Formats: sequence, structure tokens, C-alpha cells
Amino acid sequence: MSAECCSILLVLLLSWQVCHRCTVTGQPETLTILTKDANYVPIEQIDLTGKLGLTLRVKACTSAYVALSAIFGETNSRMYEILISGYSNTKSVIRTCKRGCPQAESPTEGLLNCNEFVTLWLGWTKGNIALGKGSNFGINPLVEWDDNSPDYITSVAVSTLDGVNGTWQFTPDDSCSLPLGRAVKREDIAYSSSSSGLPVFNKNS
Repeated sequence: MSAECCSILLVLLLSWQVCHRCTVTGQPETLTILTKDANYVPIEQIDLTGKLGLTLRVKACTSAYVALSAIFGETNSRMYEILISGYSNTKSVIRTCKRGCPQAESPTEGLLNCNEFVTLWLGWTKGNIALGKGSNFGINPLVEWDDNSPDYITSVAVSTLDGVNGTWQFTPDDSCSLPLGRAVKREDIAYSSSSSGLPVFNKNS
């Protein structure tokens, strides 16, 4: 059997395993990642290509960071960095580079909670970069900014500040009915992972 045929079979097997897990449990899994410092954790399991937003739940005392970029794992060049309730949990900021280049900010005092999860949405429709509370996209944004030359978003990463513990939760939206996404490579075997408009996050560094 050729290497190409083996790769195709492996992709089909992995996609069946993802869908089988959904049908056995009756609902998609909630995936959790932990952050404890300023190092971004890139999430290879999600491809945001062609998507317009995502929702998440986060528990942290202050300063939860989300990086949206065109290149997977690239957080040191131009990107969209959304600081969720930083500065001692008092304001949220949209930036175009890591820890700098602020474009818009808004007071969000007390938005984050050390002990409870808060549900948030992020959107980037037609260059409108926005952060809002809840799971209804576009409703009552907390902070937003219109980019006249918007970047193409394909990847996401998360972090907090040094010494700040963050717990992130993401629930994929019926991943069994969604197409296979980004091809990744581990141990020299290329395969595809399920993706959706909501991220499938399950990686820590």
C-alpha cells in the first residue's frame, strides 16, 4: 500500500474517532487549558481560516490575553492581541502587536473573576475587531476597533501574566458535522484535526 493511501486512511480513522467520541458521550467535550505566565500557548488543533469569531470561558484574576494571527504560533510580529480586563482587572485593550501598539480600550472593571468563569466572544467581521461578554456575537461589545487593512486570521493563542493563573474552556460546536481542518504534523505523520467556528483547544507548554 502506498504512503499516500496510508495517509488517507489515517485521516479517515482520526476523523471517525472524533465523531465517535461525540456520539458516545452525546455532546461535544469541553476542553480546558491552563496558563500561568506571559508565554503564549498556540493552539494547533484549531483552524480559524474563514471564521468570523469564537467564544470562550476564562477564569483569572486579571489580564487574560488572546492572540489572533495569520501564521500559526507567530506572536512576535503584527497580530491582534486582545487584553481582557488587564491593569488590575480594570480595562480591556485591542492591540496590533504583543504587549504594545494599542488601538482601542474601554473600562471593564471587575469583568474577570478569580473563582468563576466568565463567557466572552471575540469577533473580527470585515475588520471590526471586537470583544464582548456572553455568547451572542456582536451584541453589546465591550471594546471594538475597525481595522482599515485587516489581517487574515487563521490561528489563536492564549496567555496571562507571569504569576497569574488562568483557566480557559472551549466547547466545539457539534464537531461531528464540521469539516476536517488544519493539517498538523507529529512524529513525522501528517494528519488533520477537526475544527469549527469555536476552537478545539487542548495544548499546554
